[in-house]
Amino acid sequence: MKGKREIPPYIGQNLIYFRQKNNLTQEELCQILDISRSTYAYYEVGRTLPTVMFLKELAKYYQITLDELLDEKLIDRIKWKVLP
Repeated sequence: MKGKREIPPYIGQNLIYFRQKNNLTQEELCQILDISRSTYAYYEVGRTLPTVMFLKELAKYYQITLDELLDEKLIDRIKWKVLP
């Protein structure tokens, strides 16, 4: 594999959406999940790709599936008001 692979922007956007939907700040979520805020902030801005284990833990906390958390079209459905 040549070159650096880009992190899809929808991942960070989805993390922001679900965090805000649950009325949490980055700091509050990081305390709950025992992760540094700077690490989590990198996930939201797409600088670092979260691990599968972290995503599973996050989905479990939000009581959603990994598919929902990683839905490529989530933001589009929110914009078109298809989701609550």
